[in-house]
Amino acid sequence: MLAFITAAMLTMQACFSRSQCNTLVLVCAAMLCSGLSQSLSIPLLDDEGLRASLTVPALDAGAYLLSASAMVLLYRPGFPRRTLVLALVLALLIFGLGHLFWPGEMAARAWAGLCQLLMFAGAAVVILNAQDALAPRMRQVAVALCIFCALAGLPPLLTVLGEPATALSLDKPWIRLQLLIHALTPVVFHACITGVMHSRLAQGLRHSADVDMLTGAHSRRYLFETGEKILSSQDKPGRDPATLLLIDVDHFKRFNDTWGHALGDNVLRHCVSCIRDVVRAGDTIIGRYGGEEFCVLLPSIAPRDATLLAERIRRHIANNPYQHGDLALPVTVSIGIAHHVERGSMMAMLSQADERLYRAKHAGRNRVIAQGDMLVPV
Repeated sequence: MLAFITAAMLTMQACFSRSQCNTLVLVCAAMLCSGLSQSLSIPLLDDEGLRASLTVPALDAGAYLLSASAMVLLYRPGFPRRTLVLALVLALLIFGLGHLFWPGEMAARAWAGLCQLLMFAGAAVVILNAQDALAPRMRQVAVALCIFCALAGLPPLLTVLGEPATALSLDKPWIRLQLLIHALTPVVFHACITGVMHSRLAQGLRHSADVDMLTGAHSRRYLFETGEKILSSQDKPGRDPATLLLIDVDHFKRFNDTWGHALGDNVLRHCVSCIRDVVRAGDTIIGRYGGEEFCVLLPSIAPRDATLLAERIRRHIANNPYQHGDLALPVTVSIGIAHHVERGSMMAMLSQADERLYRAKHAGRNRVIAQGDMLVPV
């Protein structure tokens, strides 16, 4: 009953989650196989005529093969489908050929256990190599569940190999173990999938809030939030101050008015790409302040080095015009620089950088101003 209820819940989730629809459908099918297997196991225990039936072992094998495939797709959405299908076909061949050469209901359970062992062991390896930072606790639960289900395939195999019996009884420990696994896996599988899906949804929302979707630079919210944390850790003697570069694209309205807003968007992306070419990766924060203005926050840098870096950014953008078909459209920027002072805030630095940017634009644009110094383009 629990397996059927879980299948119904997964079906409803599949209707609202297109990104994980394939995974949800696989688990739903696995839960249906598991529920049918459990339902048929009750009369099978008392009916001598049904003991030779392959229905229950086949449903068990199908349930675990589908579950293992779903776990692989959940943690490795880009996993090659051909490889997964090949693994499924190989497992089914092991089950079918094994029963062909070693018939009997108990033997069928042994081959189903072998397929279960191989598929879940493979799924555990794939999940461990996925390097998925999402829902780390759910990932540990998923790996543990795969290992548990893989080991659960050993008892029927070892029992048949060590004691070729045909009787099926609840007195056998591995039968009780399998019944326990059948009862627990629907809930645990559903918890794993729901946990990972919610974690990915939350990360997607955080990413949308932290990243400017047009340019790929950080958002203004992220810039202020992270910037304040960086500045609060800067008030240490002997350490270079943080520096903020406020960059404005010169005559940006001309691009929109002449060639359209689509080209203007491409120019903004081009500028961000040029900035990334110059600044060091890792601790540097590149954010879009608004419109055609960008901020570059350098956590710890000597004032002179910051000025030289700003000049390299300006020169790199000026020397790399935006290519629009056969046209090379020149792009230039003006930059104002502000340095962090003790107990200063991001807003204070931005105000200071904005004042210097204003002076750079009114001095002819395409130049850098830091404190009282002006770097004139050459």
